[in-house]
Amino acid sequence: MTYEELNLLFPHIQQAETDGIWNEEAKFFVWAEPEKWGFSVVPVTRINEELYVGDDQFFPFENDTWVLNFFDGTH
Repeated sequence: MTYEELNLLFPHIQQAETDGIWNEEAKFFVWAEPEKWGFSVVPVTRINEELYVGDDQFFPFENDTWVLNFFDGTH
């Protein structure tokens, strides 16, 4: 993948950050998703001078169990 293709998918990842990834090295980019109340993570690696991007994954700040625990009086 080229940086231009990466930038279309994830415009907040700067080229200077991907240029610093060496061969066989991975970097994890993390950003907040305030409207979803969580954050996303996407891995980027360089193999044979080419960028490879993994699937982005969303992580909520809170899981749904706290709602049940708080309102059912168990915690």
